[in-house]
Amino acid sequence: MRILAYDLESRRGPITNPDGSKDWCKRHMGVSCGAAWINWQGGAHGRYLLFQAHASQDDRRDPKHCEMEHLAALIESADLVIDYNGIWFDRPLLEAWLGREVQYPKDRHEDLWVAITQALGKRVSLDNVALHTLGEGKLAHGSTAPKMAQDGRWGRLFTYCMRDVELLVRIFHFAQVHGYVMCRPRKGLDPLTRVPLQVPTGREAWVEQLKYEKRPDPSNLATHNQIYYLIQLFEKAGRVGWQPPADLHRDTASKWIRALKQGFMPMGA
Repeated sequence: MRILAYDLESRRGPITNPDGSKDWCKRHMGVSCGAAWINWQGGAHGRYLLFQAHASQDDRRDPKHCEMEHLAALIESADLVIDYNGIWFDRPLLEAWLGREVQYPKDRHEDLWVAITQALGKRVSLDNVALHTLGEGKLAHGSTAPKMAQDGRWGRLFTYCMRDVELLVRIFHFAQVHGYVMCRPRKGLDPLTRVPLQVPTGREAWVEQLKYEKRPDPSNLATHNQIYYLIQLFEKAGRVGWQPPADLHRDTASKWIRALKQGFMPMGA
């Protein structure tokens, strides 16, 4: 089963109406960037991908130059798509940006926000679920993403978006293995709550491995900034579309960066 998880960031925030209400017009908000994880590349741990949405209408019309079209093609080729509030936010945002309908796999769209909301009877954020299930939270609040794009802080925005996908994937893996997630519906008021969550497993061997294998120490893995810099350097060196291995060590990434900056192609890359 080809599984994809993704997240999008908007270019602008919602419109504030004269009465103070918010108009979440997806066509107005636009897309700044996106990130995805796919399980059919990158070995047992899958592969993370970054996509930047270009503001040029010409780039959007030409599928060869539109990175969001590349993301849409991956979504349409997947057997299962995972997101968090994607039904109400990410999917309409992507379709409004591309000006067409994206064909999600029929009956194989797992929106974890919808599943958790239905099981719990209350809406909870990705940060809430991640913090109480994994012990780690988001890097920032979602409302800060448009400001990052407007200020041109793309490195920080890419890292923030990639972190959201990483948390989404790890929550999905946790639910596959344990059959539940944890959250606190109202921070500081409600007790810690276990929410039953049955998600498709697809019977992949890598799902079973999660129960037993020793995961690599995240502190030793290459940072998102290193990965993004490496992607840029490899593109300049003619390796367009290069993607890092899932277990790329931080020290190895530093050596590759130094080699590429000196004009050499790193061994093993």
